[in-house]
Amino acid sequence: MVGSGMAGLACPPNDTVTGTAAPDCLIDLPCEDDPAKTCEVNVCGGNAAGIGQGTGTGAGGGATTGGSGGGVVDVTGSIVALTSATFDESVAYGGPITVIAEGAGVSYVEAATLNGTFALAGAAAGLRWVLAKDGDGGAGGAFSTYSLQDLDGVTSLVLPVISVDVLEDVATDLMVPSLTAGSAHLVMRVEDENGFALDGVELAGLAGATVGYDLAPGQYGSDGTTGGLGIAVALNVQVAARGTVSVTMTFEGVDYLVPLAIAPDTVTYGLVTLETTP
Repeated sequence: MVGSGMAGLACPPNDTVTGTAAPDCLIDLPCEDDPAKTCEVNVCGGNAAGIGQGTGTGAGGGATTGGSGGGVVDVTGSIVALTSATFDESVAYGGPITVIAEGAGVSYVEAATLNGTFALAGAAAGLRWVLAKDGDGGAGGAFSTYSLQDLDGVTSLVLPVISVDVLEDVATDLMVPSLTAGSAHLVMRVEDENGFALDGVELAGLAGATVGYDLAPGQYGSDGTTGGLGIAVALNVQVAARGTVSVTMTFEGVDYLVPLAIAPDTVTYGLVTLETTP
């Protein structure tokens, strides 16, 4: 499971990232100095975080945050499509994908895949958002997908995209008639700081979305909380443009506020780690 994490961002209110960013890379995030205001940042870079190994604060609750690292690396990797509703089975994916990540000294670097593999030069090292942007608009069977990756210049990356068929199966379980064009989708596995799936997490704060939880492996329902796999999904999140939503995750009476990066026709996929020990 690819993890990712949303951390607080330190920047002046209404500040913007300089330079040119790739499409779907710039999003508005709450400024750490004043959460009521927003700062535009590059989510393909390490300064931004998303869901995963580090999110959220709440009364009595918190989460760990990942570091961003530094330096410049060339990275290679491959694309896989997640093909099961438990999000733990995959196959090689050869459809057209553009891989986008923060560059070292430039706002971003990108590379097109060739037969399901890619070589990305001049990327910023460390824990970085990487966008696998689908070139077929979903017609090839997969959604554009954000995931957080460790770019160390040594390890070959495996970037996931979410199969359209998988989300449609989940939508059927949740009695959602269709996956609406222009909406965002979230797939999250919630665990504690020891790496155990959290049973009993409730998700709220997603405008217009249908939220579902694992009832059994590969089965989802819209009532209750996460089950034994700790999986929460949100389909058809209303989003006019790339941005963020602040999701509330409640576990054993403690609220964790988790800001999540989203974009139209894109799945935000990853691991949310909640620090449950006082």
